[in-house]
Amino acid sequence: MSDERETDDARLLALWHSPTLDEKQWTELYQRVRAQLLRAHAPELEALADDREDCICDFFTQKVLFNARGPLQHANVLNRYFRRYLLDRIDERRRAPLPLSALFDDDETVEAVLPACPSGIDDDAFERLRQASGLEAAAVAAAARAFLEALDDDDFAYLVLHQCPDNGMPLSKVAKSRQIAAYHHRARKLGITLRKADTPADYARSQLGRWLTETLHLQPLAEHQAEVLTAFNILCLEALRLQQQRL
Repeated sequence: MSDERETDDARLLALWHSPTLDEKQWTELYQRVRAQLLRAHAPELEALADDREDCICDFFTQKVLFNARGPLQHANVLNRYFRRYLLDRIDERRRAPLPLSALFDDDETVEAVLPACPSGIDDDAFERLRQASGLEAAAVAAAARAFLEALDDDDFAYLVLHQCPDNGMPLSKVAKSRQIAAYHHRARKLGITLRKADTPADYARSQLGRWLTETLHLQPLAEHQAEVLTAFNILCLEALRLQQQRL
């Protein structure tokens, strides 16, 4: 192993085992983990047919950023962690083979998971959502408001400029105007775009997916299509109201 590689590995391990990291250090850790996993032998990716970069980002978010980092004796151990994560992902897909596009009756597009904001929502739709979630309409609206207020400015812009208006801006234009890097990946993490291979289990890991399943208790998503769309409509109405208040 070259001296430069040894130095890179040592830095990765130092960041990994640091009890606290600032934003700059988290970014550096991600870049070093990414570099390591881009080199990794991972035949499981062929079975998933997923983009390696997306899988690396998902792995880092789920197993590093939002979980306690376990011991790491050598940088190459990350390769085993990554392959184990990919195997878990394959198993999850096998347990839930339904493509998410089927959930939304749209086999062609990976855009427009959310409906356009409606002029109104009928009482029957509210009642179905209440029965499925156990929440009254006011509580769903309050939950939507709390979700929106917790979003960063770029994710909020995705909703109020692109997704919720009847004639929203193309996602690429929103991203360009705000200088958002990797904008498709960010949109998928938020839950407003998806890949054709994504399943409800994949979608449930997005921010909107967690809101639907954990806050509104709409589980499994595949059995609550109408309620999901009603919840999204409420979310959009609240998003546009909040935007007007912020102007």
